Order: sequence, then C-alpha cells, then structure tokens
Amino acid sequence: MSFEGNTIPLSQVNVGDRVRKDIGDIDDLANSIKKFGLIQPIVLTRDFTLVAGERRLKALQSLGVKDLTHGYTFVYNDELDALKLKAMEVEENVRRKNLTWQEEVLAKKRLLEIMQQLYGSPGQGGHPKKSDTIGATTPGFGVNKLAEMLGESNAQTSRDLELAEVIEQVPQIAKADTKEAARRLFALGLVIAQSQAQAKAQPAAPEWTLYEGDFRSLSASAISDSSVDFVIVDPPYGEDAQGMGPRSPQLLTKPFEDDKDSTAALYEDLAKEAFRVLKPDKFAMFFFGPRLQVALTKHLQDAGFEVDPVPLIWVKNNVTNTSPYTRYGRSYEPILVARKGEPKLIRPSQRDVIQIDSVQLASTSERKFFQAQKPVALIEKLILDTTIAGELVVDFCAGSGTTGIAAVKNKRRAVLFEKDLGTCKIARARLEGGGEI
Repeated sequence: MSFEGNTIPLSQVNVGDRVRKDIGDIDDLANSIKKFGLIQPIVLTRDFTLVAGERRLKALQSLGVKDLTHGYTFVYNDELDALKLKAMEVEENVRRKNLTWQEEVLAKKRLLEIMQQLYGSPGQGGHPKKSDTIGATTPGFGVNKLAEMLGESNAQTSRDLELAEVIEQVPQIAKADTKEAARRLFALGLVIAQSQAQAKAQPAAPEWTLYEGDFRSLSASAISDSSVDFVIVDPPYGEDAQGMGPRSPQLLTKPFEDDKDSTAALYEDLAKEAFRVLKPDKFAMFFFGPRLQVALTKHLQDAGFEVDPVPLIWVKNNVTNTSPYTRYGRSYEPILVARKGEPKLIRPSQRDVIQIDSVQLASTSERKFFQAQKPVALIEKLILDTTIAGELVVDFCAGSGTTGIAAVKNKRRAVLFEKDLGTCKIARARLEGGGEI
C-alpha cells in the first residue's frame, strides 16, 4: 500500500526501451520546472516502471533530484482518474510522429481543454493572456505550461492552438497540405473578407471612368487619398522609339513623348501619385524601359513603396529591335512590382515569368491601335492576382483603355487617365463596346 508523501529513489525507476528516442531540449524544461514546479507528475507502475514522463524524469535528474515524492513528482497509473488518463492519452498522441498536421493541432487544443478542467484556466475564457504565453502567470494551466509539457516553444504552441480554432470554424482550411499553407489560406481569407466588407459598404460606382487629360492635373481632384486597390501603369519607356521597330507601320494614334529626361520626370510623378491614392497593404505595378529601372525604383522608394528588386517578365511572341544590326531583339518586357505596406497576392504562388501572346496587327480577337498596346489577357492576369470583385483599379497612362476593359470584364471598377485626346476616343469606343472593338 502506498501513501502520499512517501519517496522512492529516482534511480529505482525502470525506464525500459522507449519508442520515443528524441526527447527534445531538457535544459529548457528543467529551467521551467525549477521556476514553476512540475506541471504533471511522472506516472509509474507499482513496480516503478515508467509509464509516462521520460522528459520530466530526465529534467529532474539534471536538476540533481535524488528522490521522487509520491503525489507530487510521481503517481501510480492505477491512481489516475478518467480525466487524467485522457490527458495522458492525448499528450502521447500529440508526440507521435505519424499524426497529420490537422490531428496534431486539434489534439493540442483538446489537451489544453482537459488540463484546464483539471487545473483551471489562467484567464477568463477566450485566448490565454499574454502574461501566460510568456510564462509569467503561475495559477491555472495555460499556453506556456502546455508548451512545457510538449517540449516546444510557446510561439509554436500558440500558433497551433490558433490554427486549431481556425479549422474548427472554417473546415475548408483543413484541406491544406501543411500548417503554413493553411495559415496562408486563412490570412488570404481575412484579406478577401475585409475587402468584400469594404466594397459592400461603399455606394455603387460606375464600372469605369475615363479622364481626358494629364493625370498630373486631374488626379488630385478625381481620386481621394488611400482609396484605390490596385495601380497598374504602362508609361513610355524613355527610348525615343515609341516601342517601334524601324519598319513598324504607323497606327491610328500619334507618337507620344518618349525621351529619357521627360520619361524619368514622369516616373517620379507616377510614383508619388500612385502612393497617394493607393490603400495600405496594396500593390502597384509599372511597365518600364530597362534603361530607367534604377530611376523608377528610386522614385518609388522615395515615395514610400517597397520595391521588388527582380521585376516580373512578360515574354511576348514578337521581337522589338530599334537597332537590328547592333543589338539583339527584345522579346520580353519587365514589370516592376511595388508594395505599399504588406499586401498579399489573392492568387498566391504565382511565377515571375508570364508568357502571353502580344497583340498582333493580324489578330482577329483583339485589334491593335498602337505599338505599346498590351494584351487584355496580360492585364487581366495581374488584376486577378491582386484584387477581388468590386475593387478599384487605376491606370494613369491608359492608352487605348486595355486596363479598363480587363477590369470591367472581371467585375472590377476602373479609373483611367489619358492625355492624348485621339487615343481617348479609341479608349472610350473600346470601353463602350465592351472591348469588342
């Protein structure tokens, strides 16, 4: 017969051949035991064979403990009630290597609930307090004690408990392959839900608006601060070539200003205005001429953007070459990605190389009006990557209106600026015709 308070030499415990070989960081556990005491006693059979608590046993050894005290540092397995047995069972399950991530996080949540039934909760319901998370709260059972029991960091335990709550509320997220993928899906869902709520709260607006004139004189009165969800601009490239080869035919639009100095000044104004109108945590994208990449990057950074150093690459099915005898033809165009705050892609895991056919003169699906015209499919892709239905897209150099067509086609709103009046007529006709012109 055993009495509470009796002691046995720790050396008498028979550990046996345990399945679990990796027992984790004993030093952290030992320090926690020294500071807070033993959360859950070691479990032995009546002949002193270890049932559960090898890490705790090793930690006590490292602290120089010679004797185990019955009822404090150890109990016998036949003394445990059903709830404590359940806690042991769930704890052992969490430690198994063959659990799926979904089973693992849900088991941790269940174990916390059981331990709080046994020892009480440090808070008043809901998430554990910050003081408990960092180990400063001693009464009750919280995240820090669960982390100690499982031999992992408080941060990991907290993140897994949060994820368990998420997948119970949104079961679709449990279909993700990994914990990180599930967390990304959840973060993305929050972004979408917030954007949808904002869109519903706003009064209905026209699908598109085209301002005829230079954005530098019109945008301030047309667009309020922090009101735009995505900015995409295809300005001149500063190459004195209009993007045209030496034998390119003249199209309907007039040549535009394309010298290096005026284009660099334009890039500075674009950067400032894009940052002003863009909401926090949103993207802006800029097509650009490679010779002005450094200038555009600096202007965007000076405006407040964080700029990806490696641009997106649009691979075309045609070649531009203004000096065919001295230079290789360029069959791609770069796109600089700028971020205001910490935006997330609506369609994550996209590649930085995009292969979409350019608009051809002989095309039957999309008519070409000038050499710099981008295909609707390309702008659609970028809009779908960064926005949801109902959001507002702005293009400060709208050309023939491709951005507006791509936006409206995908149920986004568009505000466009184009200073060439002849080009505005083309853009308006295309937009009114739903892009069929």
